[in-house]
Amino acid sequence: MTDQPVFVLGADLQALEPAAFETEAEFQELLARHPRMLDFGSLADGRPLRLVLVAREMGVATSTDGAPAYWLDHLFVDADGVPTLVEVKRANDTRIRREVVGQMLDYVANGARYWPGVLLQRSFEETCAADGRPLEEAYGEFLGDRSRQEFWAEVEDG
Repeated sequence: MTDQPVFVLGADLQALEPAAFETEAEFQELLARHPRMLDFGSLADGRPLRLVLVAREMGVATSTDGAPAYWLDHLFVDADGVPTLVEVKRANDTRIRREVVGQMLDYVANGARYWPGVLLQRSFEETCAADGRPLEEAYGEFLGDRSRQEFWAEVEDG
């Protein structure tokens, strides 16, 4: 974290004070509602990177009975169908160095098996429904003139 202050300019100049989140869930909810917090560049053709939340708490079935053995905090995709996996951990979580990094490497290495395109599409549409967001609106904002089928085929092809 930097020691440089951040200000909001309005009628008055207001300094923002850093504050810790009480729980991981609090930060996860903010991230789900505001994926622009992950704005870290642009796509290959220069378009701004726009991530869309596919789902929170995506289960990873790795146990012998098929039940999720792990849960990924957030799965986003960009307009090119490239997934972004996000796992939120508090800085004081002692597992952060090895266990969580290993878990994320497993997710990335096996992502196509854990989350095929058809599952991601269904999860995205369920997330929109849970948020009360009409699918036509969600797809229109994200895909413009492209079809859903074309987009999810790109995601599947990875």
